[in-house]
Amino acid sequence: MSAILSPVQISYLYVTDLSFHIEDSPADSMEVGVSVSYTRDEVKLEGGVASLEMRVAIEAGMHEIASPDDVRLATSAVVRIGVTADVPGDGNDEAFERFLAANAVSLAYSHARSAISSTSGLSPAGAFLIPGISPYAVVDEVEGGH
Repeated sequence: MSAILSPVQISYLYVTDLSFHIEDSPADSMEVGVSVSYTRDEVKLEGGVASLEMRVAIEAGMHEIASPDDVRLATSAVVRIGVTADVPGDGNDEAFERFLAANAVSLAYSHARSAISSTSGLSPAGAFLIPGISPYAVVDEVEGGH
């Protein structure tokens, strides 16, 4: 495999749910909020290749700074992803599973980010680009690790 290619490759990647809503007017000062969660299957090992399937849910929006309940823009997406990677060593490595999960989160989030930006770009609000995330922090938060 070429050195420029990631060891983690996508088997499938789908947006299965997408919503977008804006209010009639923006607030004077707003801030962005985002949350990411996921559920995943166990990593499967077959012939030196690991595979992982995951459902990633993203919620984002903009709300009035002084009143977080005053949401002016809300969007959400659900992405289904399957990834594969060659297994290092004996394949029984917690760090490798974390690496695989973080890469899947990153790829799915990027896909959702593009779908949200494209959809919101058709609205009066214009393209809403959700902020970047740290995929390892998401994995640690969801799985209660490291």
